[in-house]
Amino acid sequence: MRFIARIILMLIGIPLLVIPTLWATYKNLNELPWGLNKIWGNAEDGWNGNGTQRRHWNIDGSISVNKGDYGWWPDYLRQQGIIWRNLSFTSLWWQSYKWCALRNPAWNARYLPFVSTSVDVKDITASYHKGNATNANKASTVNLWYDFQFINKDGYFRAKYRHTRLFKNYFLHRRWGWKVYPDLFNNKSTPAFKDRSVYVFQIKLIKVD
Repeated sequence: MRFIARIILMLIGIPLLVIPTLWATYKNLNELPWGLNKIWGNAEDGWNGNGTQRRHWNIDGSISVNKGDYGWWPDYLRQQGIIWRNLSFTSLWWQSYKWCALRNPAWNARYLPFVSTSVDVKDITASYHKGNATNANKASTVNLWYDFQFINKDGYFRAKYRHTRLFKNYFLHRRWGWKVYPDLFNNKSTPAFKDRSVYVFQIKLIKVD
């Protein structure tokens, strides 16, 4: 039911966010206006990929000296030859809208109890890990996988991850269950913005050079 609730919020956001993101682009806002940021924003990276935690970072971790050329999403696009500060208003809006409504839809919904659960280490009473991987964010040239389970005050939750070679350097990357980072459960505290989880389903083909 939590997953279905989040899907509904994601679908609502696709048409709902067109005008608010146009306004946020025009005003150069790092958050969505009119109260929408509480559900459809992104506390970690901002609605447009320029979050407070990353807004002054370059790809190599150094401080950016070019206003408008910082943040996770602009830095990623720069690797594809797209320079954030050189984009027209329409292109800038479209790249920001894609981040907000299509790539990371309703990400702040993870702070709503009826669509999310706590993964703060202080709330975890038990956890179990099987596999040879602890982080699903890093692609590799070898097969990786994990089955992870944890128990908190809300109940019992599971997360699964598979990164399997198909042929040559192409891998099938799958992730389903609750979005967690098993390596973080070994820490005494959870990093900012990583203390809530939502149910995810992800499948994509990755080329690893």
